[in-house]
Amino acid sequence: MHYKKLDRTSSIVWVDLHAATTDLELYGLDKNAAMARLHVMDSDGKWLTGAWAFAEMWNKLPYYRSLSWILRKCKLLPLTDKIYRRFAAWRMRRRCTTSSCQQQDKD
Repeated sequence: MHYKKLDRTSSIVWVDLHAATTDLELYGLDKNAAMARLHVMDSDGKWLTGAWAFAEMWNKLPYYRSLSWILRKCKLLPLTDKIYRRFAAWRMRRRCTTSSCQQQDKD
């Protein structure tokens, strides 16, 4: 994963949704919700999803901090989230068409 490689200081705890040992219930999530949208828990324990989750993650990664700052400073997160919602819905439909979402549900 591109972002994980950039996290050289291990400032982010990455959870692999496809790993058999992943226990999403510990985080209060089910697999379908986790697959549908990016979820990030901030340092205060608050869940962020969609564009807000990306901004939080990018703020911790080199090369992306500036993008996070611009999105927040220019108040572009609501618009960015609308775009992300459409993309995420398309991605889930595509995955389910190729039956990979059904395979993931069997885990």
